[in-house]
Amino acid sequence: MESFQAPSITRRAALRMAVALPAIPGLLALPTIQQGALPRPVRARVIRIRLDTRLSPTAYSPLGRTLDGQRPRFNRATGAIGTDNFRVAAFTWNGAPSRSALLIRTRDKQHGDWSEWYELHDDQHGPDMERSEARGIRRGTDIAIVGESDAVDVRLESVDDELPTDLYLELIDPGESPADGTIDTFLPGSAAASTPDFTIRTRAQWGADESIRDQSEPDYGSVRGAFVHHTAGSNTYAAADVPGIIRAIYTYHVTGRGWRDIGYNFLVDRFGLVWEGRYGGVSAAVVGAHVAGYNSYSTGASVLGTYTSKAPEPAVLTALQQLIAWKFDRHGVSMSGTVAYPGLATLPTISGHRDGGSTECPGTQLYVRLGALSTRIDAALWRTSVGKVYLFSGNSYVRVSRIGSGADAFYPKAIAGNWPGLPSTFQQGIDAAFVRESNGKIYFFKGSQYIRYSSVARGIDAGYPRPITGNWPGLPDSFNRGIDAALWRKSYGKIYFFKGSQYIRYSSVARGIDAGYPRPITGNWPGLPDSFNQGIDAALTRRDTGQIYFFKGSQYIRYSSVARGIDPTYPRWIDPNWTQFPFQ
Repeated sequence: MESFQAPSITRRAALRMAVALPAIPGLLALPTIQQGALPRPVRARVIRIRLDTRLSPTAYSPLGRTLDGQRPRFNRATGAIGTDNFRVAAFTWNGAPSRSALLIRTRDKQHGDWSEWYELHDDQHGPDMERSEARGIRRGTDIAIVGESDAVDVRLESVDDELPTDLYLELIDPGESPADGTIDTFLPGSAAASTPDFTIRTRAQWGADESIRDQSEPDYGSVRGAFVHHTAGSNTYAAADVPGIIRAIYTYHVTGRGWRDIGYNFLVDRFGLVWEGRYGGVSAAVVGAHVAGYNSYSTGASVLGTYTSKAPEPAVLTALQQLIAWKFDRHGVSMSGTVAYPGLATLPTISGHRDGGSTECPGTQLYVRLGALSTRIDAALWRTSVGKVYLFSGNSYVRVSRIGSGADAFYPKAIAGNWPGLPSTFQQGIDAAFVRESNGKIYFFKGSQYIRYSSVARGIDAGYPRPITGNWPGLPDSFNRGIDAALWRKSYGKIYFFKGSQYIRYSSVARGIDAGYPRPITGNWPGLPDSFNQGIDAALTRRDTGQIYFFKGSQYIRYSSVARGIDPTYPRWIDPNWTQFPFQ
């Protein structure tokens, strides 16, 4: 058994945060870069146990998965091994991918109870082979987050009784920092930019010992997509444990795997907090080591925990959506597009690790929800004549007869060709839509124009499209182009237009907007989350129930009574509660 501590810090931790960049029109607000209270580098303690001499044949029944379609025939085990304290465990070896099932259980230091068995898989992480970082690296498994433990028990199951070459168990005690329990505290004068949508905690805040990483200049590539990962082990860690968990991953990647730095560009904990990963700048296209072959063209974010059978917390999905949207905006990438990785596969711009390698990562329950991160609705309307909801996104639309059951059969359909007479400019990215109950007509808005349908079958009404300016009396100039959302409110019989942080109301279009408008959205729609107070994507009144829906990004809220605030359990994710947009 080998034990060592990473060397103490020898060079200044030069954190390259993009907080001094000027505001650029059209870009999302930069996140706040948070610097925690009194952070300091922490030296992690590593325990390395060589396993080839400790694994002895046993008669245990196999616990692991089927290997290459065969049930394991050979079992080896170490029995209980007492150790110094550790919180994270993983396996490393040299050479080819392991054909064995590697399992571990750990003993809780405080109570003396043994954990369940964790099967740790070849994580398929690593540098791109053409990078200098790939020289001399070791293969390894996912890490298991196990809590404070003082003993291990290892089992290896195989079909051929061959052990991976030079197999080691890596146990890591990440140590403690005064900042670990104060992650939500700002230092006076801490860096912030604009009005943040979310916060990124720095390497300094999780206590990175900058001396153990490679001190040369980071590699930079491009960001054309993102990969989502998960770790393994406990989903019940406390908030104060998170910095230590990240230090342990960092140490494992550097000292156990031989990489230049932590492999992930970002990490997200179960509380929805985002953490800086690999050194080089959160805005920059830093090349990581999270999906071998794809690193030079992507960014990688790993969620701390296991999501094979457990659904991700809503805060996790929100954090991933905000992080990826911000990163993509910086690099001109569509949340809902695809990317042809050079010499590799064509994948959605937001992919799971399994899309780029033979792995179960990021766990089935997280993977199936990745579509929710790119869901966005441009416009919505309740079509009274058929009693159905229509949702528009990009160049397609769906019809929903029953909310919660998904789109009707044979949808999505292209907007072009299915809405007779619609000008080509309206066939992609409609701004807003609503049905005006006073005359039963449908209105679509795009840019500075709008059209009207009295009968969809007969095409748009004569004389349309028309300019918004001059045809909606009293409308402020800022509303004459790019209306965000439109709404007919059943209870009042009034029309609402939303733009930016404001909205207006018409009781009678002929008489102009109502007195006292425009008004701020903030404070006038009770309970509306802050993220909905600026730039609502779409709005809808259900004629059958009178309920009002607002859509923003990948989420939506519902009002049964505006005076009482949004309904309980909202906001919710559009996917899967309505339907997935875009359809991939």
